[in-house]
Amino acid sequence: MNIGGKQVLAGSVNYYKVTADYSQYKGIEADKDRIAKGFYIVDDYPEEAVTINQDGVQVTDSKGQVVKGLKMALYESLAKAPSGVQETLKSSNFKPKGAIQVFEAEKPEEFYKTYVQTGEVLTITNPMTVKKELGKTGGKYENTAYQVDFGMAYVTETVVNNVPKIEPKKDVVIDHLSKESLDGKDVRLNQTFNYKLVGSLIPKDRSEQLFEYKFRDDYDETHDDYQSIYQVFATVDFETSDGQKFKAGDELTKFTSQVVDKAKGKVDISFDDAFLKSILETSEFQAEVYLQMTRIQSGTVENTYSHPVNGVEVASNTVVTHTPEPPKPEEPKKEEPKPEPKLEQPKKEEPKPEPKPEPKTPEEHPQELVNQPERSLPSTGEKDSADLLLAALAMGSVATGLFYSKRKKKEA
Repeated sequence: MNIGGKQVLAGSVNYYKVTADYSQYKGIEADKDRIAKGFYIVDDYPEEAVTINQDGVQVTDSKGQVVKGLKMALYESLAKAPSGVQETLKSSNFKPKGAIQVFEAEKPEEFYKTYVQTGEVLTITNPMTVKKELGKTGGKYENTAYQVDFGMAYVTETVVNNVPKIEPKKDVVIDHLSKESLDGKDVRLNQTFNYKLVGSLIPKDRSEQLFEYKFRDDYDETHDDYQSIYQVFATVDFETSDGQKFKAGDELTKFTSQVVDKAKGKVDISFDDAFLKSILETSEFQAEVYLQMTRIQSGTVENTYSHPVNGVEVASNTVVTHTPEPPKPEEPKKEEPKPEPKLEQPKKEEPKPEPKPEPKTPEEHPQELVNQPERSLPSTGEKDSADLLLAALAMGSVATGLFYSKRKKKEA
């Protein structure tokens, strides 16, 4: 498969094809001096992005037969390469950027007769592994090859590939329908919520199948309780090789499985291998997972998940939530007993004695005594005695007066 212009995933092995076309030399008669300049195939591969799997390199002819008489070597720069390569590329103003891979005819004259003069087309299959580190940054890289014959150099078309960045994202929400992020906010004690794990977007026009797309969450089991309840949803439209068409928002939980270690607070969600391989390379793919949790302890909680994609594992951002201590009920304040107010006993008022009228002598106020109102006395037998006493006194006074009057007259 021609991977020129394809999206290549970090960690993937891609097979670059380099063609050495000698058809233009078919039947040519070259002198020994020209043949002695040698035959080379040079690949200016992007060593910053890929590693050549040297044991897997193959060179075949148009019939598929293994080419003999070519040796392969890697050089860190053009300056380290064979002189024939250096001189030819420099004279043609070709400047490889860094390390180069060189295929050299060990016996130029034999190689010339077997492959050049017969007009063969040779194909070099170069397996190269995209460096895993590139998955964290993403980026493009280029690959250019040169064919050197009889001291002349020809350049091939430059192949450009893009490595998508594996970029998992983490969030905290109430549920899969909620749009509000709880990252950096409070989660109540005993509240149920979800960690939202968004997988990386895998672009279309890939060079290979997906075979791994996982979610690994190392949650804080001392603060969060996970009861193995989760859901998985598609975030983009995609199609599988059996003709199924999925829409963004479709649930994909049935195509996954989970492994939970509650003691260590770990959960792994994996897509089934067969399902992943059925996703067409011409379709993009992305999914998200919701892990249902219950907050069981107060404090500050951090959470990060890792996202393996085709052998490359990248960590997500870290989310932080806070759970305040529950308010403690206030203990009633102990009040010191207040002394009971002393009730003053009402003073017993002694009955005031009614004023007694002063007795008046009949001589001075005879008339008043007669007219003085009577005292109210209880109805007893004493009332009559009092009346009699008064009458006797009155009569006595009269008698005394008469007696005194007669005496005066006798003295006279």
